[in-house]
Amino acid sequence: MVDLPLRPDLLSQQAEADGRLPRSAAVPFARLSAWREPLETLEAFLTLIRAVHQCAPQAVAGWLLCGLCGFAGSTHPHEAPVRAARLTCLVAGQTVGLTPQGVSELVLSAETGLGQARKIGAIRAGLGR
Repeated sequence: MVDLPLRPDLLSQQAEADGRLPRSAAVPFARLSAWREPLETLEAFLTLIRAVHQCAPQAVAGWLLCGLCGFAGSTHPHEAPVRAARLTCLVAGQTVGLTPQGVSELVLSAETGLGQARKIGAIRAGLGR
């Protein structure tokens, strides 16, 4: 199997042929190497997310999972949850119509929650729980 290049026009055609389900057009986004140029990849990913949301909103979660595998996995494991939260917030912004300010607030909340979860995990680990 060969991945399609990250060209939104080609990926959109393939996604349409796949019924907008996260199939062959979604595969490149699950690869770590696709996220070496994160801004370019993110732009292509969000373009497809918008199209998927319009035609098959039930498929957005599957597309998000593909994106999360590549995007979050392309960094140090300690940073993966923060990257996953950021991508999830960006997708939420594209699918529920959040303003840029709303997305920023959602990202900040997610990062704060992850930071608190890490502290709780560290405390529990220190207590032997």
